[in-house]
Amino acid sequence: MVDSGNIEIQYTPTVNKELSIAKTEKWKGQFVNLFRDKEQAKAVAEKLLAGLNKISQDQFESELLGVYELARKERLVTLDPKKTRYIYYSGGKHRSAEWVKGLCREYFPDDTILTIPTVDYFDKQLVGEYETGIIIEDASYSGTQVSDHVHFGAERFGMRRFIVVIPFMTNESVSKINQEAIKNDVDVEIFMGRTIKTMREVIGDDDYVWLKERSPTHRIENGQTLTYFDHKVPDYRSFCPYIGNTRHVQVESYLDNLIEQHPAPYHNK
Repeated sequence: MVDSGNIEIQYTPTVNKELSIAKTEKWKGQFVNLFRDKEQAKAVAEKLLAGLNKISQDQFESELLGVYELARKERLVTLDPKKTRYIYYSGGKHRSAEWVKGLCREYFPDDTILTIPTVDYFDKQLVGEYETGIIIEDASYSGTQVSDHVHFGAERFGMRRFIVVIPFMTNESVSKINQEAIKNDVDVEIFMGRTIKTMREVIGDDDYVWLKERSPTHRIENGQTLTYFDHKVPDYRSFCPYIGNTRHVQVESYLDNLIEQHPAPYHNK
């Protein structure tokens, strides 16, 4: 794995101060009321809010282009362009992958992109056509999505090597991707920018296990974080479901109208 420093980042949420105090107390009250142990729930709520991290758009783009340039110099220039393709799973025009691809547009022409509409797509004419797949994403939390790309690229197209270029990743995701490489007997090289902490790492093992075991409706999973971006708040599989895009009728999204976000263009199409 190659990274551009792999140091912890200190983030500062951009908060609408007029709403902050009232909304914080309201959210904490709703959260605490879900649990029998009110004192423990209050302590966990405070840790969750204190651990919120925001990555600005400038920081994101700087990290993305920086890690891509590192990958280009260290590895991409050594690859046979006829046997290499950027794997792009379109999955609809609103996916972040399309937007990230656009930010890196100047680095690669259209004829180097292998566009896959779905992960189960298959074209027998492409089997064995390419040796190396390049995967670029904005972030990786649990590592499931990138691992799926590696699996299907190997299984359906016979690719034997993958270059993963992602500016923000958890250690959990790195481990899962490497495990998938071993399962599929392929080589994976990861170029990452910065490590982001999982929710478990932020609030500690004891509080994480307490929340996981007592969560009334939401699934608490290992890849969930407390880190979000100007361009998006990750979904419930990648971000604390009680704070982000919550589906719980008794707990409003803490970030809704409180955090001043600037959605990426793919959200506004």
